[in-house]
Amino acid sequence: MQILSGNATPFVLLFLFGNLTQLAGSFFLCGPAAFGKKLISREMRFATFLYFGTMVALLIVCYVETLNDDARLGIAVLLIIVCYACMVYFAICMLPFGK
Repeated sequence: MQILSGNATPFVLLFLFGNLTQLAGSFFLCGPAAFGKKLISREMRFATFLYFGTMVALLIVCYVETLNDDARLGIAVLLIIVCYACMVYFAICMLPFGK
């Protein structure tokens, strides 16, 4: 359990791989072009950029060596919560009459 000792890197890498797999799997629900248009639509544009921004920020936080392990773990948990909130918003917006 490296995450309990403050090393969040293995968990974050698996989390990011899972998010990318989930995003690729979502393409099959309505097709890549339609899903891409939904992601950059006016209602979902902010959530999409926030989602991808948190994934990039998670990678940066994992590999910045100036942070101590406790700060890195706290920032990673905060970014993961934001990423989950964006995923929930995506799921709600993909449902008909969900918004």
